[in-house]
Amino acid sequence: MEDALQYSLQTLGFRFNPFKHLEASQDPHLSEYLVGHHSFNLVNEQVPAVVLAPPGAGKTAMLIYTARSCALAFGRNRPFPIMYALPEAIGDTSQELSLDQHQAHILRRGATSLFTGLAFHPECFLNLTAADQYRVTGLLRGLMQTPPLDYYLGLLSTGNPQRLANRFDRSYTFLPLPTPQSVNELCRSIKNTDQTANLSQPSLQEFAGIVQDVLKFQKIFVLVDGIDGFAGSANNSQKAAQLINPLLEQTMDWAGQDLIIKGFFPPEVASYLAFPGSIQSILLDWTSDKLAQVLRRRVYCATDGQFETLDALCNIGLRGLENTLAEVVIPLPREIIWLANRLLLAFEQRHGAGGETLLKSDLDQAIEAYQTQGFAVRAT
Repeated sequence: MEDALQYSLQTLGFRFNPFKHLEASQDPHLSEYLVGHHSFNLVNEQVPAVVLAPPGAGKTAMLIYTARSCALAFGRNRPFPIMYALPEAIGDTSQELSLDQHQAHILRRGATSLFTGLAFHPECFLNLTAADQYRVTGLLRGLMQTPPLDYYLGLLSTGNPQRLANRFDRSYTFLPLPTPQSVNELCRSIKNTDQTANLSQPSLQEFAGIVQDVLKFQKIFVLVDGIDGFAGSANNSQKAAQLINPLLEQTMDWAGQDLIIKGFFPPEVASYLAFPGSIQSILLDWTSDKLAQVLRRRVYCATDGQFETLDALCNIGLRGLENTLAEVVIPLPREIIWLANRLLLAFEQRHGAGGETLLKSDLDQAIEAYQTQGFAVRAT
């Protein structure tokens, strides 16, 4: 079906299906068509914050937007991003996490993110003095012991860091690739740096010091997500919040050390969180006009600017299609993306037997599918 849909989309002028991915972290084109929601600028400010939004409202998209904007600059007085997803650190909500455990997981994520970032920006390491290269290598060796740093260097043997990004930190996915020669030189330089460096575990504060002093990052963003990613967590908000509260209680102390915690959580856990009441609280809400803009931006990018709206692909008399779709759905990006994909599927099923444009019958079929199956979308 996917191949057939792709063929049908090509007849409409699309180079890819911009409505294929409901999960933002899986969308390779996300950074191309993120709509400038006012909250996206707020979350980039260098202060602690909590983003509150239900599933499907764009929390993950906002997190990736923030992380990628930092990863693209990599240093240059931008924050260093650490994406910390709770399900990676703990199996279920019946367990507990101490502050020390949170810090250990954040450090591990920070080390793999730093190494991945250096692989995409090898000049940031190669231009350092020998003494600073020693400090950075010692930091990586101290944190990357199981598996060891040499294992990660082996993953770079092809000279392409994309494999690292796909496996360890999607902040860097789809960034411009460096030359294989520069990546290979990075690997040689790290291997040739004195391997007798102290392998003791550095603290988070020591990690932050080297990242800032040597690599010129301004602060560190600890981007916390996934509190609603556990089985049963949606039905036990208090227990889910208790998992993260030992970390959130450090918010203001850490901010004084340039460690900026930003949480991306569902609204129902807000009253149980240990975030200080004075921190920035960002509510992701969506109007019909903004949702329609989400679709138009994706159409524009997927057609390389050939079209700015689905109306350009419609049969005469069918106009204002994005606004029509936006009025049908619950006002969440995931909902309207699902509905737009159903519209394209309806076209694909008819393609070849009923013309080369979107028809009202396609719209009616998509809306009927949403009304009968839409609750499955909201439950994911």
